[in-house]
Amino acid sequence: MVGVEDEGSAASASVVGDEEQAVVPPAAKKKTLRDLLKSRTTSASAPIPKRVRADNELTRYLQEECIDSNANPLSWWRDNQSRYPLLSKVARKYMCICATSTPSKRVFSAAGNIVTPMRSSLKPHKVNMLVFLVRNKDMITQV
Repeated sequence: MVGVEDEGSAASASVVGDEEQAVVPPAAKKKTLRDLLKSRTTSASAPIPKRVRADNELTRYLQEECIDSNANPLSWWRDNQSRYPLLSKVARKYMCICATSTPSKRVFSAAGNIVTPMRSSLKPHKVNMLVFLVRNKDMITQV
């Protein structure tokens, strides 16, 4: 008899007489390992906001054991930079600040010696230049 094919369905059937036979659709292209990994990484790796990453790092850091009081904190941050990339940047930025107020007291003392009642009309720029010269006079005399 006549073979009839249904174009609307993916798996078409052909009719030969009273028997129906299912025609198998062409096999799908096999995925390679690269395709599988690519699809997995693109679907699973949505970018995490920086705020969330910082919160996660801070939580992990606060759960750490405290280092020995004799240990060098800068060394610890250098060693753990890969574990805490965001916090290590903050630590490097703020751990370089001098922990004492002695240098700033010396500068204010030098400024107090320069700005006296007799020199109260000096402009701020001139005061800054004079304080700089007083603080660096040892280097100037060496040159």
